[in-house]
Amino acid sequence: MQHCRSFHQQNTLLQYAITGWGVEKADEKKSRRFECTSSRQQGSASYKLLLETFSNKLKAAMACQDDRSNNARTRLRQGSIADLEFDCFPKTSSYEDTVRQLDIYYGIVKRQILRFQSPITGLFPVISLETKIGSVRDSIYCATAIWSLYQAYRRIDDDRGKSHELGQSAVKCMRGILECWVRQAARVESFKMQQCDRHALHCKFHLITGDEVFTHDEYHHLQIDVVSLYLLMLVQMITSGLQIIYTQDEVAFVQNLVYYVERAYRTPDYGHWERGSKHNDGTPEIHASSIGMAKAALEAINGCNLFGDKGASWSVIYVDIDAHNRNRSIFETLLPRESSSKGVDAALLPTISFPAFATHDEVLYCDTKSNVMRRLRGQYGFKRFGRDGYKCVLEDTNRQFYRNGEIKAFENVECEWPLFYIFMIIDGVFKTMPEQVDEFQNLLKTRIKHDECGDPVIPMYFYVPVECVEAERREPGTQERYPSEVGSGTTGVGTFLWNQALFIIAQLLTDELLHVNELDPIRRYLPSYNRPRRAGRYSAFQGTATDLVVQTVLIAESMRLQAMMATYGIQTQTPHEVEPVQIWSSKQMVTVFEQLGVNNKLGLKGRPVRPIGALGTSKVYRVCGLTVLCYPLIFEVSEFYLYRDMALLIDDIKTELQFVGRYWRLSGRPTMCLLIREEHMRDPQFKEMLDLLAMLKTGYCDGLKVRVGRLQNLISSSCIEHLDFMNTVDVDLDLVQFRQLEHEYIGYQSLTDVPKTLTYSEEMKDFSHLVGKPTYEIIEVLRATTEGLHARSQLFGLLLKKEGPNYEFNDVTVRDHLQNLYTTAGSLRSWAAVRYCSSLLHHTVDSISPFITTVLVSGKQLTVGVVGQQETVFDKPMTPAEIRTVMYDTVQPYDVIGAVLQQEIVLYCGRLIATRPDILSTLERRRIEGCLCRVPDEFYSKVWDVTVRTRRGVAVQECSLPHLPTLAAMGRSELNFALLVEQMLNHITRPEYRQIIVELLCIVSTILQRNPELTFQNQLHLDHLVQEAFHLFCKDNNVEKCDDMTAFYSQHYGITTGYLARAVVNNVLQGGHLATPISEEEDTNNEETCRVS
Repeated sequence: MQHCRSFHQQNTLLQYAITGWGVEKADEKKSRRFECTSSRQQGSASYKLLLETFSNKLKAAMACQDDRSNNARTRLRQGSIADLEFDCFPKTSSYEDTVRQLDIYYGIVKRQILRFQSPITGLFPVISLETKIGSVRDSIYCATAIWSLYQAYRRIDDDRGKSHELGQSAVKCMRGILECWVRQAARVESFKMQQCDRHALHCKFHLITGDEVFTHDEYHHLQIDVVSLYLLMLVQMITSGLQIIYTQDEVAFVQNLVYYVERAYRTPDYGHWERGSKHNDGTPEIHASSIGMAKAALEAINGCNLFGDKGASWSVIYVDIDAHNRNRSIFETLLPRESSSKGVDAALLPTISFPAFATHDEVLYCDTKSNVMRRLRGQYGFKRFGRDGYKCVLEDTNRQFYRNGEIKAFENVECEWPLFYIFMIIDGVFKTMPEQVDEFQNLLKTRIKHDECGDPVIPMYFYVPVECVEAERREPGTQERYPSEVGSGTTGVGTFLWNQALFIIAQLLTDELLHVNELDPIRRYLPSYNRPRRAGRYSAFQGTATDLVVQTVLIAESMRLQAMMATYGIQTQTPHEVEPVQIWSSKQMVTVFEQLGVNNKLGLKGRPVRPIGALGTSKVYRVCGLTVLCYPLIFEVSEFYLYRDMALLIDDIKTELQFVGRYWRLSGRPTMCLLIREEHMRDPQFKEMLDLLAMLKTGYCDGLKVRVGRLQNLISSSCIEHLDFMNTVDVDLDLVQFRQLEHEYIGYQSLTDVPKTLTYSEEMKDFSHLVGKPTYEIIEVLRATTEGLHARSQLFGLLLKKEGPNYEFNDVTVRDHLQNLYTTAGSLRSWAAVRYCSSLLHHTVDSISPFITTVLVSGKQLTVGVVGQQETVFDKPMTPAEIRTVMYDTVQPYDVIGAVLQQEIVLYCGRLIATRPDILSTLERRRIEGCLCRVPDEFYSKVWDVTVRTRRGVAVQECSLPHLPTLAAMGRSELNFALLVEQMLNHITRPEYRQIIVELLCIVSTILQRNPELTFQNQLHLDHLVQEAFHLFCKDNNVEKCDDMTAFYSQHYGITTGYLARAVVNNVLQGGHLATPISEEEDTNNEETCRVS
């Protein structure tokens, strides 16, 4: 009887403990009668602690009820789950223990999170007491916490409806966000075309109505990571069994959200902290955290059926694998940095760990994590980033933006956020690092407060009070920081819901009530090759074998070409021989994918017209009953003339094979289609193409395993993508397969039988004297000039400028005349005429934007223009339309051929920027490195040190790098400082001289480092130092002094270093002086060195 009575008492007590509302005083007697002997009856000493906690919870709940009745202002805190000794709960040892612990968390979630969910929209505010503005990011984290407890409850056989309530609460939040965004479908469609703030989906909505609350001028809504986080958690919850997406309209909208984030790699946004640049001046940046979150979302949602296990073929989401790879490439290039202005940011923690797990490269993960730990970790939490003024007592809250250089005032007194202690606890659980978990649990335990009900609350941040600011600046970490009112348990202030949501997740994990596989059902925390294989008809990121083989199919355009190549031992197939498989241009597949995500009711047009890259064309597609293989973009007959360059094509084939082999992450082998056209065999360099194909037959291409075979034999091992969405499309598409050329004569036996392209040449003429002349005079000259492709292209160019493209000459428009000239000149390899016509026709390089982005994230800038005219600096990613406008508005009016020639150079820079040129002679190497703007490791950090020790700055070629305000406005590791240095160096026209200046700055830095007592009194004129070094060189080598310094530039690095060092020492003796080393107040930033090189 005693046992039964105690069990009944336990259940009664439990009901009061978990609700926290409406406890009757009459039940207090039940708590008093509760005996400690029940702990012995349960056979567990730790059970006593659980029961004491329940009893304390009841007392706390009754205290809350009394205080509400009497409108009391003070409350007595009693013990609760988070008194929080983190070890106060034993690891789950029995079913009953599990139920009781989960029920306690249920009460916490009801009081701290669900209580503040909007009953209409399902959204959550940032601060619990906010009644108007709901935040999407905070809502997602709150929904994740609720869903986590739902997952934990699924272990319980009879949870009395709690699991269902929790699951549906999470669904309501996720659907509420979706419904708010669906109202903004027009923004999504506009954003697909132009990625900018005014078209961005909003991240703040009215809690009750779901209406917009801020314009894009009042708040920066462009936060790619928010949309990506939503997609990621949507997949996690659907995989766990929740039904969130209901209709085909919603499926189409989610597919368009994928398009929204696909170009994160080239979209400057305002990032995790909603402010963009570190300087808080309204400038967006490329953020590693946003790109990483987008990468993770794309990996997660690819092939996901939004209706779950009961889904149809049209409820599957597709991801452009090449867009994913561009995000991966740029993300990994940026790490461990966050952006141009932020050398490190705590926002990278949730990016590389829970919830995104955006990288599984152990080196990148460790470098980024240690970078954040070393530079941002504090005694109360983590700083968000260096010189962060948000919530600092010095911040002027009346201004939206900071003044230039204002962020220096926040150095060393930034607020510290305990939120990131929780992220580190969760990271430790996923990474199986118990020491890390214990370390940050102990740190967090000292910062926890309690609310009026005795529940644990965590302050939003800890700040340096105004009276301690100066002392903290002088000696960082010595002053006590005070908790914010928000999250301190103060009545009437509220809690920071993001903190509370993550805290619940962390506690469920550490108490072993929630397994990592339940929090991460799609196994994001595992490398792709260790995740469970996803069954089904759709491709998924499943990892790749270490010995991946790239399958290669050789398709000859005609039987004649096939026969000729067979004489050289190259076996090919014609389009007829691979039937019923069809060979398509990738442009045809673009047309198919345009139908994906179309929804007329929402005004959504589907996938934007974006080219399909090398990874996408390495799949075999099944579409509308057809089996299709696409040939890569490099084999397209492009409007831009580079496709005619055989040497470039051969190099492209090798590059694409290596690229696919390195970055293939899908199940099944990649299958590349190499298309050989008849015009190729007429090229003088076709012999090199045969050599390449012969090399592929050996099974290797520059170390990569390849398998050349018949397409029918390779399909079974290929990656096959089923485009089932086309079965629901009502539009008739005019899709044409690649057509085989038919010839009566197929007798080519070798290359000697093939008619070669004629060698074309003409005398170059200049018709600039006709500028401004009447049209009839131009026509007279044109009629008289019947030959000369370049000459006629110039004359038609004059007509184009004077009369427009539709002006007719001999019943043919000027545009068509130019197009015909372009085609003829291309077949004859008359490159001057080809480039001239291409420019007049406003051609642009295919997919030039990713090349520019590659250059930018490598820490370089591109400048295009004409000497003496306006120049344009590419310092941020640009759309193809913007690039086209720059080239043809600022370059072509002054240099017709330059408009396309500079596009070629941009293309080559993008390809070469990440490669090291072969070692050449010293002068040539200096010229190449100068042209490519190469600098040694830690170069910008060294220039920073020189600037600190040079009171009046550094000057070269009449351009200076001032001491102030540079040091006040920037930091050592800021990419903006590196760009400022580049800007100074870009004034140097000769590349070898530029490289000498780079070497000189490194030498100066070394001398100053070894002699900390030295500073430079006057401005450091680098030109004077080089001249002095050259003078010493001429004197020692009996060389007559002259203006030509080529002999000096040609010397080995060891020789030039000696003369440059002597020049610096001489300058120090004349202009430097012994001084007390510059204090840390002037050397204002000790951040990690900039790694741009």
